[in-house]
Amino acid sequence: MIIMTISEEFYFEALKRLEEWSITVLVLQVIVFIVLASLCLFIDNNKIAKVRLWLTASVTFSAISILFALNVIGTIPWSTQRLPELSIKYQSIYQFPNYIGIPIWILAFSQHISFLFALLSFIIILYILIRSE
Repeated sequence: MIIMTISEEFYFEALKRLEEWSITVLVLQVIVFIVLASLCLFIDNNKIAKVRLWLTASVTFSAISILFALNVIGTIPWSTQRLPELSIKYQSIYQFPNYIGIPIWILAFSQHISFLFALLSFIIILYILIRSE
């Protein structure tokens, strides 16, 4: 049986919530990625040519966001194992480093920014495609 202090329990709960949120964003990102792939398959080449730059941007930012999300999610078990020492050394879970020393806040921030850019590119694609009909 593992005995945790109250502060470690708060850190543990916060890590669980971060993991749940990252998984939610990851699922949304994969859905956007699938829709983008479907657009490429089912829309004629003339329409795709109009949005090729935005399509490339959206796919790139989607892939980057997915990689950051996987890194955040992969950091959670490692942080949980080292929770007693990390909770003493750092004031917030976002300051916890991952296994190569990058703080979680940088990974989570990068994940969210990449997701927003992918979503913005995706909205622009839909706008251009709807206006061109």
